[in-house]
Amino acid sequence: MLVGVLSPKGAMNERYLHLVLNHFPVILSVMALLASLLAMVTKSRAAWLYAAASLTVAGLFSYPTFLTGHGAHEVLEDFWWVKAESWSEHEKAAGFANVFLLGGGAFAAFAWWRLTRSKDAMIARWIQLVLVFACAMGATTVGRAAWLGGKVIRDQEALTVPPKGWVAPPKTEHEH
Repeated sequence: MLVGVLSPKGAMNERYLHLVLNHFPVILSVMALLASLLAMVTKSRAAWLYAAASLTVAGLFSYPTFLTGHGAHEVLEDFWWVKAESWSEHEKAAGFANVFLLGGGAFAAFAWWRLTRSKDAMIARWIQLVLVFACAMGATTVGRAAWLGGKVIRDQEALTVPPKGWVAPPKTEHEH
């Protein structure tokens, strides 16, 4: 566990920190992919800058997200309703996504640097193609990891069957 986020009552632990951080690589890589596709069509330097910057920042958030995932896993092990090893697929997918985002983010930083060398700088075609590929791989791998991460909680059998003796409260007039 990370030293600064061990939880005295009410403090943030790695599970919560992971839930905060994990949105950044997902959203930024998807936005980078959309921007890179837009840049391919419009040949817009601004769209290339946005794609490169977004994927770079997604790469920067990737490892802290991956690291806090290990701590989140250790917190989940202590919950009675979480089946052992229900997170293994998510963990494997997150490791794969982390590799793509770190590599793609490093390449995107290079593309970003090339784009900022002068006011009118444009990146070579091969850099554009590699950047689009890096954005696509980052977005798809981290998207899959996020989807599998959501299943760690959603697919727990203990949460689908109410405890014995549980009675649903009556619906109010505002519920449908």
